[in-house]
Amino acid sequence: MTGGTDGRVNFWSLANLRDPAESFQLGDSVSCLAVAPESETLVCGDEMGNLYTIQSNQSTVGSGQRSKRKVAKLDPGKDAGHFGMISAVACKTLKASARAGLTKGFLRGSGGLFLTAGVDWTVKLWGPVYTEKPLLSLVSHSYDYMSDVQW
Repeated sequence: MTGGTDGRVNFWSLANLRDPAESFQLGDSVSCLAVAPESETLVCGDEMGNLYTIQSNQSTVGSGQRSKRKVAKLDPGKDAGHFGMISAVACKTLKASARAGLTKGFLRGSGGLFLTAGVDWTVKLWGPVYTEKPLLSLVSHSYDYMSDVQW
Protein backbone atom coordinates (compact mmCIF):
# COMPACT_ATOMS: atom_id res chain seq x y z
CA MET A 1 0.00 0.00 0.00
CA THR A 2 1.07 3.55 -0.66
CA GLY A 3 -0.18 6.96 0.40
CA GLY A 4 0.30 10.11 -1.63
CA THR A 5 0.27 13.86 -1.41
CA ASP A 6 -3.01 13.85 -3.33
CA GLY A 7 -4.75 12.13 -0.40
CA ARG A 8 -5.05 8.75 -2.12
CA VAL A 9 -4.22 5.43 -0.51
CA ASN A 10 -3.53 2.68 -3.04
CA PHE A 11 -3.47 -1.05 -2.43
CA TRP A 12 -1.29 -2.94 -4.90
CA SER A 13 -1.20 -6.49 -6.18
CA LEU A 14 2.10 -8.09 -7.20
CA ALA A 15 0.29 -9.58 -10.19
CA ASN A 16 -0.30 -6.08 -11.65
CA LEU A 17 2.00 -3.24 -10.65
CA ARG A 18 0.74 -0.85 -13.33
CA ASP A 19 -2.59 -0.09 -11.67
CA PRO A 20 -3.59 -0.28 -8.01
CA ALA A 21 -5.93 -3.13 -7.05
CA GLU A 22 -7.91 -0.69 -4.89
CA SER A 23 -7.75 3.03 -4.27
CA PHE A 24 -9.33 5.25 -1.63
CA GLN A 25 -9.52 9.03 -1.44
CA LEU A 26 -8.91 10.34 2.07
CA GLY A 27 -8.78 13.98 3.18
CA ASP A 28 -5.56 15.86 2.57
CA SER A 29 -2.03 14.71 1.84
CA VAL A 30 -1.29 11.35 3.50
CA SER A 31 1.76 11.91 5.71
CA CYS A 32 2.13 8.49 7.39
CA LEU A 33 0.59 5.05 7.62
CA ALA A 34 0.93 1.87 9.64
CA VAL A 35 -0.74 -1.54 9.72
CA ALA A 36 -2.15 -3.12 12.86
CA PRO A 37 -0.82 -6.64 12.16
CA GLU A 38 -3.38 -8.66 14.12
CA SER A 39 -6.41 -7.09 12.43
CA GLU A 40 -4.77 -5.87 9.19
CA THR A 41 -6.33 -2.44 9.74
CA LEU A 42 -4.47 0.44 8.13
CA VAL A 43 -4.07 3.66 10.15
CA CYS A 44 -3.33 6.81 8.11
CA GLY A 45 -2.41 10.31 9.25
CA ASP A 46 -2.56 13.41 7.08
CA GLU A 47 -1.00 16.86 7.00
CA MET A 48 -4.04 18.47 8.67
CA GLY A 49 -3.86 16.25 11.77
CA ASN A 50 -6.69 13.89 10.77
CA LEU A 51 -6.61 10.14 11.40
CA TYR A 52 -8.27 7.55 9.17
CA THR A 53 -8.64 3.80 9.49
CA ILE A 54 -9.17 1.37 6.63
CA GLN A 55 -10.36 -2.03 7.77
CA SER A 56 -9.08 -4.90 5.68
CA ASN A 57 -10.95 -7.67 3.96
CA GLN A 58 -8.25 -9.65 2.17
CA SER A 59 -10.67 -11.93 0.31
CA THR A 60 -11.69 -9.09 -2.05
CA VAL A 61 -8.26 -7.71 -3.01
CA GLY A 62 -7.61 -8.19 -6.71
CA SER A 63 -10.61 -10.50 -7.18
CA GLY A 64 -12.59 -8.07 -9.32
CA GLN A 65 -15.32 -7.82 -6.69
CA ARG A 66 -16.52 -4.63 -5.09
CA SER A 67 -14.32 -3.75 -2.11
CA LYS A 68 -15.64 -4.47 1.35
CA ARG A 69 -13.01 -2.34 3.05
CA LYS A 70 -14.43 0.20 5.46
CA VAL A 71 -12.91 3.68 5.67
CA ALA A 72 -13.52 5.65 8.87
CA LYS A 73 -12.27 8.98 10.13
CA LEU A 74 -11.50 9.25 13.83
CA ASP A 75 -13.14 12.37 15.20
CA PRO A 76 -11.58 13.23 18.58
CA GLY A 77 -13.12 16.71 18.67
CA LYS A 78 -11.47 20.01 17.92
CA ASP A 79 -9.36 20.17 21.11
CA ALA A 80 -8.16 16.56 21.44
CA GLY A 81 -6.48 15.69 18.12
CA HIS A 82 -3.24 16.87 16.58
CA PHE A 83 -2.92 20.53 15.57
CA GLY A 84 -0.93 19.99 12.40
CA MET A 85 0.69 17.25 10.38
CA ILE A 86 0.90 13.78 11.88
CA SER A 87 4.49 12.73 11.25
CA ALA A 88 4.37 9.08 12.38
CA VAL A 89 2.02 6.26 13.37
CA ALA A 90 3.04 3.05 15.16
CA CYS A 91 0.66 0.17 15.92
CA LYS A 92 1.25 -2.17 18.84
CA THR A 93 2.22 -5.73 17.90
CA LEU A 94 1.36 -8.70 20.08
CA LYS A 95 3.70 -11.68 20.34
CA ALA A 96 0.83 -14.18 20.20
CA SER A 97 -1.66 -13.99 17.37
CA ALA A 98 -5.13 -13.27 18.70
CA ARG A 99 -7.81 -12.47 16.13
CA ALA A 100 -10.75 -12.85 18.52
CA GLY A 101 -12.27 -9.76 20.03
CA LEU A 102 -12.07 -7.31 17.11
CA THR A 103 -14.06 -4.09 17.42
CA LYS A 104 -13.85 -1.26 14.88
CA GLY A 105 -10.97 -3.11 13.22
CA PHE A 106 -8.82 -3.25 16.37
CA LEU A 107 -8.26 -5.79 19.13
CA ARG A 108 -9.71 -5.12 22.56
CA GLY A 109 -7.08 -4.61 25.24
CA SER A 110 -3.50 -3.50 24.72
CA GLY A 111 -3.31 -5.06 21.24
CA GLY A 112 -5.62 -2.40 19.81
CA LEU A 113 -3.49 0.58 20.75
CA PHE A 114 -1.46 2.83 18.48
CA LEU A 115 0.74 5.90 18.86
CA THR A 116 0.92 9.06 16.77
CA ALA A 117 3.51 11.83 16.72
CA GLY A 118 2.90 15.27 15.32
CA VAL A 119 4.43 18.61 14.51
CA ASP A 120 2.44 20.06 17.42
CA TRP A 121 5.11 18.66 19.81
CA THR A 122 2.84 15.85 21.03
CA VAL A 123 2.76 12.07 21.10
CA LYS A 124 -0.70 10.60 21.56
CA LEU A 125 -1.84 7.13 22.60
CA TRP A 126 -5.06 5.97 20.91
CA GLY A 127 -7.49 3.14 21.67
CA PRO A 128 -10.25 3.44 19.04
CA VAL A 129 -12.09 0.44 20.47
CA TYR A 130 -12.88 2.46 23.58
CA THR A 131 -13.01 6.10 22.46
CA GLU A 132 -12.13 8.28 19.49
CA LYS A 133 -10.26 10.68 21.78
CA PRO A 134 -6.62 9.99 22.69
CA LEU A 135 -6.14 8.00 25.88
CA LEU A 136 -2.94 9.89 26.71
CA SER A 137 -1.20 12.94 25.31
CA LEU A 138 2.48 13.65 25.98
CA VAL A 139 3.92 17.08 25.21
CA SER A 140 7.58 17.77 24.44
CA HIS A 141 8.98 21.04 25.76
CA SER A 142 11.82 21.20 23.26
CA TYR A 143 11.95 23.37 20.16
CA ASP A 144 11.86 20.38 17.82
CA TYR A 145 8.67 18.60 16.82
CA MET A 146 8.19 14.84 17.10
CA SER A 147 9.23 13.16 13.88
CA ASP A 148 8.89 9.46 14.75
CA VAL A 149 7.35 7.12 17.29
CA GLN A 150 7.74 3.37 17.96
CA TRP A 151 6.64 0.83 20.56
